[in-house]
Amino acid sequence: MRLSLLAVFALALPACPPAPTPPPNPPDASDSSAPAPPQPPAPAADSGVVLTPDCVAAQANLLKLQCKDARGRLLGGPNEHGTPFAAVCTDDFGKGIDIHAKCLAAASSCAGASSCSL
Repeated sequence: MRLSLLAVFALALPACPPAPTPPPNPPDASDSSAPAPPQPPAPAADSGVVLTPDCVAAQANLLKLQCKDARGRLLGGPNEHGTPFAAVCTDDFGKGIDIHAKCLAAASSCAGASSCSL
């Protein structure tokens, strides 16, 4: 009898659901070892950057043409961080990187815009 009671208990034990695990405690704000959550970049319009007219015109023309890159992203649209094309163009120009904004502003087709970077 004792053995059969033990066998019933042993068979019934795995059928019981496990106790729920409590959710982890959020890090304390005073805990300096916890990394700060990443902050999204500030929009370029709020950064005080004066956009160059060529970059603004290039952005407007590229958006009008509706050209897309090899990944299917709209040329002249914001980058993956949400920064407008004109702001990226102006920033690059300030660093000495010419992305041929005048050519992009004057392009009359997507093929014409693609030839600007050659």
